[in-house]
Order: sequence, then structure tokens, then C-alpha cells
Amino acid sequence: MLESSAQLALRDLRHRLLDAPFPNSLALMPPAGVLVTGSNMSGKSTFLRTLGVNAVLAQTLNTGLASAYEAPVFTIHSVIGRGDDLVSGTSYY
Repeated sequence: MLESSAQLALRDLRHRLLDAPFPNSLALMPPAGVLVTGSNMSGKSTFLRTLGVNAVLAQTLNTGLASAYEAPVFTIHSVIGRGDDLVSGTSYY
């Protein structure tokens, strides 16, 4: 486990529920942060969910969907709306 002030280095991070995921990489060194912007339907929420899912996998099962993952332990909060339905494709969470 890394200290909470440790850097974040994620390489080729992917979302498991997407048919053809585009790998993303992110590197941050405290106290820097990241601002995720873009037009509607450009993948902002999917990117944030990808980070969350991989953090949960890394912190609980010591595995993930990335070629490299180095990060401190995160406290993760998530909300899935009542109308979300993975089977019908209403939500991609």
C-alpha cells in the first residue's frame, strides 16, 4: 500500500463492460489534481467509472484492467440510479 500522498500512475486502464475499450493513462503527483471536461457523450463518466472500478479491483483483489497500476488506497463512493439497467443498456456502469 502506498501513502495517501503518493503519486498515481495508471497505464492503459480499460473498462471491463465495454466491447472495445479505449485504454487511458493517467499520472498525478500530489498536490496536483485532474479536471475532466468534454462535450456530452464524450466518455467523461465512463472514464471516471473506469478509475473507480479498477481502484476497487486493485484494493480488494490485487488485480485490475491496466498494464500498470500504482496508487494509494482510495475511499470510493458510487451511486447507481434507480433507472439504471445493465441488461437493457440503460447504464454502462
